[in-house]
Amino acid sequence: MAVHGHPLRVVPVIHRRWPLFISLTLWVSLLSGCAELAFLTRDPQSEWSDRQAALSSISHWEARGRVGLRLSDDSSTANLRWRQMEADFDILLSGPLGQGVGRLEGRPGAVLYRSAKGETVRAASAEALMNEQLGWQLPVSGLRYWLTGQPTPTSPIDRLEIDDQGRLSRLKQLGWEVEYLRYDETRHPEMPTSVRLTRPGVRGKFLLNDWTVQ
Repeated sequence: MAVHGHPLRVVPVIHRRWPLFISLTLWVSLLSGCAELAFLTRDPQSEWSDRQAALSSISHWEARGRVGLRLSDDSSTANLRWRQMEADFDILLSGPLGQGVGRLEGRPGAVLYRSAKGETVRAASAEALMNEQLGWQLPVSGLRYWLTGQPTPTSPIDRLEIDDQGRLSRLKQLGWEVEYLRYDETRHPEMPTSVRLTRPGVRGKFLLNDWTVQ
């Protein structure tokens, strides 16, 4: 088509705001990419610090599962229900088909053991009482923290290792080696589901399949 003998040129029309829109879009994409990269490359030590803060805020928890203990000349297993209410605890151990083994209840300075026959014994130390009544050598005061995936805050730490997600993987404290074999990744914070304890002559394992935290 021509006008007065000159061909008609079609000139594309570019909206004046398009360059601004494109710049903003690229900038937002860049920021999103940086945020995603920062999330993916977050330092495990930072994750561990956040995890410690989350775990230390838990005042009440309950764990159910099984516990096994192997000594140099004997081994035992039991169903476990451990209820922790700040410094107070209520540990129920039962055998096959729910048959009673014993119950350990305690608060600072006082511990009570109830046998399956209804007998009661009192003591100042949960560890001594459990060893006396059941023959079990377990660090009850340390397990309050270890089972949730954190070290005992009032005792020296000989070794502490975390995994690439900032979770406790290995701990040496109070003369015990504690290994974290599995976590429940559907929870926040993630709670241990398989914990192994060892010291010379003693090996224990906790399988925790049901957690309630507050």
